[in-house]
Amino acid sequence: MELKLADKYKKIFPLLNEKQRRLVAASDAEFIGRGGIVKVSQASGMSRSTISIGMKELQSGSIAEKGLKVSDEEFQKINIEKDGFHGEWNYVIKPSDE
Repeated sequence: MELKLADKYKKIFPLLNEKQRRLVAASDAEFIGRGGIVKVSQASGMSRSTISIGMKELQSGSIAEKGLKVSDEEFQKINIEKDGFHGEWNYVIKPSDE
């Protein structure tokens, strides 16, 4: 079964985005039942926690949002030290003085 799943994922995953892959894997894990998360994880290379998140999304009918929303005011309070080399993505967040 794991070989068939692996073949399925090799064919379909390149066509899907991250959320879609997570939901397909979760659906397969639910279909398999006991041990489904481990089998799907082994066949897909996806982490068990990612599959579990997908299962919760399927059960609740909503997709988990990624990231934390921070207001401009809150962002200004963060002590960020930007590096001289590509500071837009190369930085250190230091503890605040507050």
